[in-house]
Amino acid sequence: MAPWAAFLIIGYHRMSLAWPTDRDLPPARSRTAGGHAAKTAWKARDVPLTVIIAALQKDNLTTLGLDSGLRPGDEQIVYVADDPNATHSVPMNKGNEAMVYLSFLIDRYYSLPEVMAFMHAGRTSYHNNQLLHLSSSRLVNNLRTQYVRARGFVNLGCDWSSYCIRPPTASASPLVSADNEKAVAGSLYPISVLTRHPPADPRAEYSTFAMVWASLFPGQPVPPVLGTVPGGQFALSREAAQRVPLRELKRLRQWIIETDYLTSKDIGAVFEMLWHVLFLGWRNALLCPAQHDCYCELYGICLHLISDGPGRLCDSAIAEGRRRENLLNRIQTLQIIAARPPSELQDTMLSEYSNGRLQHGLKGFPEYLVELQRNISAIESLIDDIAERATIS
Repeated sequence: MAPWAAFLIIGYHRMSLAWPTDRDLPPARSRTAGGHAAKTAWKARDVPLTVIIAALQKDNLTTLGLDSGLRPGDEQIVYVADDPNATHSVPMNKGNEAMVYLSFLIDRYYSLPEVMAFMHAGRTSYHNNQLLHLSSSRLVNNLRTQYVRARGFVNLGCDWSSYCIRPPTASASPLVSADNEKAVAGSLYPISVLTRHPPADPRAEYSTFAMVWASLFPGQPVPPVLGTVPGGQFALSREAAQRVPLRELKRLRQWIIETDYLTSKDIGAVFEMLWHVLFLGWRNALLCPAQHDCYCELYGICLHLISDGPGRLCDSAIAEGRRRENLLNRIQTLQIIAARPPSELQDTMLSEYSNGRLQHGLKGFPEYLVELQRNISAIESLIDDIAERATIS
């Protein structure tokens, strides 16, 4: 290992573990989205929450329990998809989290909790929200279950991606047939569900998606636009879940098991972009609430309380969060490079990932790491301050 590698690894892990977990907080205090004390953050909810986690054996189940974000009265249920002997498992490890989510709804259909959140096992994930530092436990702790119960279904993600950039007129150029290829310029059109970007062969891709749609929603027309925040994490009320017949949930799970023209990953990607259609209907195929509205209604971070331009403030805060994420990724990449034997260190790579700051091996490496950490801390403090001032009880 290179001389500075150990320093970098220790520094990186200290920083990545700096976010408070349930264990780190004294019982008399609690945190808001930004990690600050608040009077209500650890009180029991008016409507308890059950969190269903899609996990694999490689996931740290102990961490899932200790860093859960649950409040008193809440519950966490972990499905281990690749362990048939687990307390909660699935008929087949296929379709990513979709198999777990459907299996829970089937297993508990007649005894579903009042409000549920369906999530991945990762405690920090780019699927989560920037104003919550991408933290799963903070997301759970701040979730307003009364709002979920009132709406029935909500995507847990607030930060828009290309799947929520509305075209000027959503109905002006819908891709309702394979002939309308001009529509693939945007990401909202149905064919992009499988490829995550405008495909090289739109006709073939549309044909495949049309077949998928007909299988999942027989008799329903393919919507002209289709979009939501990706990530495959959502909250659901019991009433909304039970509006979908049990036999339909079983049929969808069986479709996952039997489908052989899509990979397991692609099946998961399809469901990731279609959960809202399943529970809200195809007429709600475009589900993209304003980011600042999502944060306020779903997590109680109401930027309009501190700004006349909550949308602009939210955009700026999310951009800062993504800059922080990029800095964390840069440290992780440099960690990998620095851990190589000295004979394998490449100055060009170090220079590239340090914006030219490291020109000759690891000279100046500790100072650069400290600078990155300082920048990350400053961004975290900025986001924490915004979230704290905007959080309602």
